[in-house]
Amino acid sequence: NALLQEINALTYSGGIERYILQGRKLLGSGSTDSSAPAAADETEIVEVSLPDTSLIVNIPSLSDASNPELVEAAAKGQEALQDNVFVMVAGGLGERLGYSSIKLGLPVETATNTSYLELYLRWAAAAGRNPNWSPANPSGPKQNPFLIMTSDDTHNLTIDLLERRNFFGYDPSSVVLMKQDTVPCLVDNTARIALSKDGKTLIRKPHGHGDVHQLIFGIKSPNGNSLLIDDLSAGTDGEKPYRSITFMQDTNAAATSTAPISVYYLHKNNWVMNFTSVPRMPGEAIGIYCAQKLRNGTQRCGNVEYNLFSPLYTKSSGNASEPLVAEGKYSVFPGSINTLVMNFPAYVAALHKDHGHVPEFINPKYTDATKTGFKSPARIESLMQDIAYCFDFPNQKIGCCTFGRDTFEPVKNALADGVAGVVDKGIAAACAATGEEMWYHLCRDRVAATGVNIHTANAPKTTVVSPADKTKQIEVSLFPIVVYDSKFINFDVAQALTRFPTPSKVTISPRSTLVVKGNVIIKSLTLDGALLIDASQAPEGTIVEVEDLVVSNEGWEAIPIGELEAEASEALTEVDRIRGYVLRKNKTDSRVISEGGKFVLTGGVTSNL
Repeated sequence: NALLQEINALTYSGGIERYILQGRKLLGSGSTDSSAPAAADETEIVEVSLPDTSLIVNIPSLSDASNPELVEAAAKGQEALQDNVFVMVAGGLGERLGYSSIKLGLPVETATNTSYLELYLRWAAAAGRNPNWSPANPSGPKQNPFLIMTSDDTHNLTIDLLERRNFFGYDPSSVVLMKQDTVPCLVDNTARIALSKDGKTLIRKPHGHGDVHQLIFGIKSPNGNSLLIDDLSAGTDGEKPYRSITFMQDTNAAATSTAPISVYYLHKNNWVMNFTSVPRMPGEAIGIYCAQKLRNGTQRCGNVEYNLFSPLYTKSSGNASEPLVAEGKYSVFPGSINTLVMNFPAYVAALHKDHGHVPEFINPKYTDATKTGFKSPARIESLMQDIAYCFDFPNQKIGCCTFGRDTFEPVKNALADGVAGVVDKGIAAACAATGEEMWYHLCRDRVAATGVNIHTANAPKTTVVSPADKTKQIEVSLFPIVVYDSKFINFDVAQALTRFPTPSKVTISPRSTLVVKGNVIIKSLTLDGALLIDASQAPEGTIVEVEDLVVSNEGWEAIPIGELEAEASEALTEVDRIRGYVLRKNKTDSRVISEGGKFVLTGGVTSNL
C-alpha cells in the first residue's frame, strides 16, 4: 500500500504510466523486450555549426559609457524590466563548497555580507513596477512576480531565510516558492522501475532543472480559477500584461547587470528567447549556444552540453579542434551560462503545448556491450535551457547576447577544486573567493566608467592557498573595494553618473574601501582607508550629499587564513574557510543616517540641513 501511495503521489505530469512510456521511447525500445534493437532517434543531433550572425549580439563591456548603443540598451532594458517575471532556479545546498546551508544564503561578498537571495530580491524590487513598496506603504501596483524553484533539501531553509529577513523588503505575496519533486529510477531498457532493497519504496533522483517549466505551468492564480501565467500574460485586476521572463542561477550575481540588456535585445530583435553567453575555452565545462541539424533534417538553435559538443563538432566539420577568435584563447562558439530571457506570451504558449514539459533524456551506464541492463539505476532528466526546442524555430527566433568573461564567475566549486582548476587546467576557479573578486570588479568598473578616480595600480592582492595542497595557490584582486546597494546604483553607468555628478572630484586610493547604501550623492571625496555611508534605513525622500569629505584611516585588509593567529583561526566561519581569507576591518569611518531630511557629509561633520 505504501508503495502504491508513493507511485500515485508522483508529480510527474502524466503519472507513472507516461514516465515509463517516455523511458522506453528515450531508450529506443517501445516494447517490454530488453533485447529489442534501438530504433534510430530522428531527433538526434547530427551536425552543429555557428548560428547566423543576426542571432548573436556581442557586448564586450558593461561599463563603456562612450558606446551609445550600450547606453540605450541599458536604459531601455531597465524600463522593460518593469514588465518582467523573475525566476530563480535554486535547488542546491552549499555542501560541495563547504557551506552547510543553501547557496542562496551565501554572501556575495564579505564587505556587507549581502546574501545572493537578498541581492536578487532587492535588485528585482528596484527594477520592477513598484520599487517603493513596503509593508507600511503597500499601495500602488503589485511587485513583479519572483518565482523560486526549491528542492526537498532547500525548501524549508529558503522559507526560513525569507521569513527571518522579512523577505528582504519584497512583497511576500509576490514571492512564490515551487518545490521540485524527484522521479523514479529505471533499471534497464524496458524501463522497469527501480525499487529499494526491501522492495517497499522507489529509488528516486532529481529530474533536473527543466522541471522549473512544469512547476511554473502548475501555479494557480490567487483566485484559484486560472493559471498564474495566463493572468500575468493577459493582465488582470488593472495590471499591465507582462512581456518577458528572466531565469537566473543562484550564484552568478552578474545576471543583475546583464539581464536588462538581454531583455532589450529580446524585444528589439523580436526574438522569443535570448541566451546569455560568455567567451569559453574549448573543452570548458559550459554548454554551447549553436545551430543544430537533426537526423530528420530539422534545423534549430539552442544549447548543447559541453561533453556532447566536441565529438559532434569533429563529426560535423572534420576538424579535431574548434576555431578560436582572433585573440587565440576562446572558441568562436559562445558558452551558454543559463541566464535565459524569453518573450513572456510566447513562453506561455510554449508551456501550454505540453503542460510545461521540455525535451528529456536518459544517460544510463550499461553493464556490457549489449546495452540492455544498467550498472546502476538511471532516471529521466531535463534541462531548463531546452525550452528553446519548444519554440517554432526559425519562425520564432532564438538569439544570444555574448557578454565579457567578467560577467560569469559562479560559485560552484570548493576552494581546493577551484584553485586546482586554475593551476592544473588554466580554467576559471568558480569558487567563493573569485566570485567575490568578480563582484567587486563589476561594481568598481561601473563607478570608474563615470570618471571617478579609482586607483588600481599597485592595489594589494590576496594569496589564496588550496587547503588540500599548500603548493597550489592563486591571487585575487579585491581592492580597492567599491560596493553599494540597489538604492544607490542598481543598473548602469548612466545611473552611476547621477550618484557622482562631479566624478573628477572623487578619488579612491588602491587600498581603500567604499560602502554606500541608500539615496546618497557623492560630489567630492578623497578616500584613503575605509568609509561606510548608510542611509538605507532613512525615510523615503531622505537625501545625503557628500561634499569636500576627506577620509584617511587604517582601513581594511584581506588576510589569508594561513596567516591568522591561532585564536583568530579558531573563530573562522564556513564563509571564511570557503574563501581562504578574511576581511579584517581595522578602522572604518561610519556615517549612518536613519532620520529624514537632507544631510551633508563634510570633514568630520554630518550636517542636517
